[in-house]
Amino acid sequence: MAIYWTLFLSLAFPALFERTQGISRNSSVLLAIFCFTCAVILGTRFDLGVDWSSYHRMFELAQWAPVEQVLTRNDPGYMLINLIVARLGLGFWAVNLVCSTIFCTGLYAFCKNRRYPLMSALVAIPYLIVVVGIGYTRQSAAIGLFFLAILSIERDKLAKYLFWVALAATLHKSAIVMAPLGVLASSNNRALTISMAAALLPIAYFVFLAEHLDELTYRYVTRSLDSGGAAVRLLLGAIAGSCFLLFVRKYVPDPSVRRFWTLSAIGSLAVFVVLPIAPSTTALDRVALYFIPLQLVTIPILPDRLAFHSRAMASAVIIILFGAMLGTWLTTSSYAPRWVPYRTYLSCTAC
Repeated sequence: MAIYWTLFLSLAFPALFERTQGISRNSSVLLAIFCFTCAVILGTRFDLGVDWSSYHRMFELAQWAPVEQVLTRNDPGYMLINLIVARLGLGFWAVNLVCSTIFCTGLYAFCKNRRYPLMSALVAIPYLIVVVGIGYTRQSAAIGLFFLAILSIERDKLAKYLFWVALAATLHKSAIVMAPLGVLASSNNRALTISMAAALLPIAYFVFLAEHLDELTYRYVTRSLDSGGAAVRLLLGAIAGSCFLLFVRKYVPDPSVRRFWTLSAIGSLAVFVVLPIAPSTTALDRVALYFIPLQLVTIPILPDRLAFHSRAMASAVIIILFGAMLGTWLTTSSYAPRWVPYRTYLSCTAC
């Protein structure tokens, strides 16, 4: 458990006194060191996370099966990483290291472009880094690419946004649901927006979902999979979405960027509202992961927007709350034993 707290505390004190709006040289270096460290910690983990055995079986398949069978077994991008690693004679650790590097590279690029980069990274620690980064290998890598897609939208480059989302969908097909968000946000022409979305949705369906629809329906609807703690996580997203709409939205100058984050806020609220009637909380929980970047945007700048007398004091409150989230999950979650104690290939001679 100590390693998770070390990650959190390494940013807690610098973020507490982070007053410069924008990236400084010192915070850029610290953010880079933090993300590099996260990539190593996540990438060299051993036998952690609920789905470790499932991922390991995919790697074992890549070691002997024909290429076509490997690439059609699951998400093709993730299976291609397994295939390359296996054919190079490297171990399963290399697959995790590649995925964690993708995730942490996207996280670094995204946070570097926030108003308070260190606080944004700190907000990501309790759930996005510790839980998703360790437990959801494929989707964490997809989220890393989605971070790059968001940066493309913020630079008014819709084609690059769609490219990164499509690439993310090869790692975890759920990422494709975010494609229409960029289209809707980027165009000022409503007719063009509707026509592009109408053309994009069936293409995305047949490319990424059609062959797997029965499997997804069985996994998330028929079996009614539920994620422990989903209600709390979706509530946090809904709070961030509400705060953005009420206090932050009007300060976003670029119309396309404002629309993108507004749609993300509405999405965060929507998944929380439908939670009581959803046949599977797991499905909602997985989709809601793509709205977590909104929390990294909104929460660090709330003290400015709410005109707190002391930013340091408001930052301390945020740090304490997210520290409490981390501590609560590590000590009370039914899944915590699959995270604690931390184990790594770097000190495991029997792996």
